[in-house]
Amino acid sequence: MKQDSFFYKLTHRNLFKAFKNRLINKYFIGKYHFIKKDFSEYHIDDINQTLTVIEEQGKSISRFGDGEFKWIQMKYQDSFQAPDLGLSKRLAEVLKSDSRYCMIALPDAFSGMSQFTRDGKNGWRMIMARDVHPILPLLDKKYHYGNANISRPYMDFSDKNAAKTTFKQFKRIWAHRNLLIVEGSKSRLGIGNDLFSGSQSIQRILCPEVNAWSAYAKIKAMTVNYAQKIDNPLVIIALGPTATVLAYDLSEVGIQALDLGHIDIEYEWMNKHYLKKHAIPGKYVNEAPTEGGRSVSADIQSDAYHSEILVRISSDEK
Repeated sequence: MKQDSFFYKLTHRNLFKAFKNRLINKYFIGKYHFIKKDFSEYHIDDINQTLTVIEEQGKSISRFGDGEFKWIQMKYQDSFQAPDLGLSKRLAEVLKSDSRYCMIALPDAFSGMSQFTRDGKNGWRMIMARDVHPILPLLDKKYHYGNANISRPYMDFSDKNAAKTTFKQFKRIWAHRNLLIVEGSKSRLGIGNDLFSGSQSIQRILCPEVNAWSAYAKIKAMTVNYAQKIDNPLVIIALGPTATVLAYDLSEVGIQALDLGHIDIEYEWMNKHYLKKHAIPGKYVNEAPTEGGRSVSADIQSDAYHSEILVRISSDEK
């Protein structure tokens, strides 16, 4: 192969990029060890405590993970939501809030790394040093934060059996409740599994699977409208950073809402005993792009699923 060929240049450009990214990752993983004491000054409830508050006090929850910290800082990421100044401001506002009705949740990694797998440890060390440390000034050392990993209790944790207990707690929370699921149009929470089998009923609002924030006003209005027509509703949202803001806003108007992105995929991975992130047929899996996790058919053959859909909201992007 000639060294000036297109494929030669493309290959070497990709190799250089991969090498550069690896060096950057190693730098932040190393940096974490020098700054980890800064994270220990904040109080994060464990997963069980967080779910107990939701179950017994009827609180809502807005979760902040690595993606939300990046979106606050307007960092580009290979994901389903482009950076947006309005989204950044709202996320920061929610993060700094002190609501009686909505718990703000931070990653379990604030409490240390011993609970994670080897890959989980390295991933979270990098995230905490690179994406979380810069936003510490927005946090309150006196606030008791919930645990953002409640909907991601399986893949990153070394104790895989603990996830079974977590999902049992979830099922108690929505047992006999009327669920309103607000999700990306290809997320399909609970389809093909028994995650919501104990609920009284399920209805759905389908939203854009990419850049849902562009339609936020429409999503919020529709969700409030339908939730107020449901007896004893529980709103479950899987919509990236849009869910983080929406759960908070719904709680402020008296609607219990849980920001539970990835919960269905973690449940699928647990039931299949996967130890690596895999695509799930028929469902959008952002974290498995090389396996086709982001290439999902537009429709599925399920009369029950289609009967649950109240409305499909389109993107407001031009």
